[in-house]
Amino acid sequence: ACRIIDGNEDIEVVDKDMRDLVKEGIFSRAVGIEALEKGEQVSTNQWVNGRLIFSNSTPIFDSNYKIRFVLTQCMDISRIDRTQRELDAIKKEYDFLLKELAIQSRGIEEEDEFVFKSNEMKEIKTKARRIANFDSTILILGETGVGKGVLSKYIHQSSPRKEGPFVRINCASLPENLIETELFGYEEGSFTDARKGGRKGLIEISNNGTLFLDEIGELQLNLQVKLLHVLQEKTIQRVGSNEEIKVDTRIIAATNQDLKNLVAEGKFRADLYYRLNVIPIELPPLKKRKEDIIPLSKLFLKKVNEEYNLNQEISPSGIKLLLSYDWPGNVRELENIIERAAVSSDSMTIDERSLQEALYGDASLVSLGEKKSFKEDLALFEKVLLKDYMKESKDIKEMGKLTGLDTSTIRKKAKKMGIDLEF
Repeated sequence: ACRIIDGNEDIEVVDKDMRDLVKEGIFSRAVGIEALEKGEQVSTNQWVNGRLIFSNSTPIFDSNYKIRFVLTQCMDISRIDRTQRELDAIKKEYDFLLKELAIQSRGIEEEDEFVFKSNEMKEIKTKARRIANFDSTILILGETGVGKGVLSKYIHQSSPRKEGPFVRINCASLPENLIETELFGYEEGSFTDARKGGRKGLIEISNNGTLFLDEIGELQLNLQVKLLHVLQEKTIQRVGSNEEIKVDTRIIAATNQDLKNLVAEGKFRADLYYRLNVIPIELPPLKKRKEDIIPLSKLFLKKVNEEYNLNQEISPSGIKLLLSYDWPGNVRELENIIERAAVSSDSMTIDERSLQEALYGDASLVSLGEKKSFKEDLALFEKVLLKDYMKESKDIKEMGKLTGLDTSTIRKKAKKMGIDLEF
């Protein structure tokens, strides 16, 4: 005998066939009949008139081992189930918050230079974090020094590939005669100085990780064909080998050039451009997001203080100068200037004067009031001018074109004036 209470109404089930009750939807299954048919105990959760019930049906045997009847014990666990689902929902939200907290923590510990305050960079970070979970190819655009490498590393660290290698290749800095072997590797005996046993290339080393191709616009046309093959087929061939090697790598490319113009000029393959330009991200120059100057300056100063055991601070006048400067060299120039000013300053504070010296040279600005000789003023002006040309150039070849000087002459002048040639 059994009576089911449903609100204020009792549902009578005495003398009713369990199969009929299942058909009517009052019971989700006939546990008692299952125990009867199987001749053994059956325990399960089932729905009884919309409630979750734990049912335990046990067959009772007589002396001849025949089943006399089945005893079914029931317990309403709908409240427990509800509580469990609420706990599951809380756990899901908790796990989500933990993940978000991990991302935010990584923003301080792992992103390193990826700090900002501007809305433009907030939007870029949100987009980068979203697409990091997918293996789509990314093309990062922006001027030299805006932080393309930092963004690419953040994407890698936010992706499922974060435990894999992050391999960065600067396509502009690799020597022309070595770039193919550096990228694709080589087999033993493929050329005169080939290492015994051959060598993996950087693309192969990036397997199960991320390959960051910086300055992709500088890649030679013949290697563009091979890179296109990697993107399409996910395989490489080492130099001197016909064997196809499978590679599972996510590719992020970056450039400060207009690839569309290079395609029109025949210097960049159109098919490779469209393969790379799946998800474009454009980083704005620092002069268009000046809200980021202060947090970046604090980060770079913190790094310098830790590296050289200093305790420097930037004065309000120094901050004002940083905000008024246009930073043609972008974030990279800001980092260099902060370090230069910090290690050159005699006091605990980096003030406007210290930053002027770091930006424009030891004498800061040419001033007749300082009563320097014509020769000294001319040397200072030449130093400031040479630095300005350097900031406007992507490499020493371009600097030579802008100044009209041979690259060897530029190097000699820079060495004499104590200028580090940084592009």
